[in-house]
Amino acid sequence: MRMVIEVHVVASLTGKLSDDQLKQLYAILDEQDICAETRNTNRYHQLDLDFHTTLAELHGNSEMVRTLQQMRDKMYRLSRRLHRIHPERLSLNAQQHRAIVDAIREGEIDKSRKSMQAHLAWGRAFTLDPNGRMGGDWQRLTVAAG
Repeated sequence: MRMVIEVHVVASLTGKLSDDQLKQLYAILDEQDICAETRNTNRYHQLDLDFHTTLAELHGNSEMVRTLQQMRDKMYRLSRRLHRIHPERLSLNAQQHRAIVDAIREGEIDKSRKSMQAHLAWGRAFTLDPNGRMGGDWQRLTVAAG
């Protein structure tokens, strides 16, 4: 469900955000970088939620915002636990977010779609197999979408 909604959201926003809207997203990204560096997992987790919610809010479809918030609420405890267990993955997550916003800013619809798809696929793999027991390489899923 997130793949459908969030890929649609970024494609719809690509090349259409104002400077102020982009500044809002980059402010989240800048703080994420700091939290990843200091391994402040609690704050990082909130910023992760803010990032995805802000994209949906900028899209302007309140039903999509509500749906994403409900899904994120259900995963809240699991996501927080995974961030605490694997803080080394925060910086990679932040890089993925930055690649999405950069593609939106640059007006690259295909790149924004692929960046979000890769990010969500990475998150799904990380959630389902956080310790790589199934042999998956979580880093492989982060190959640049461009």
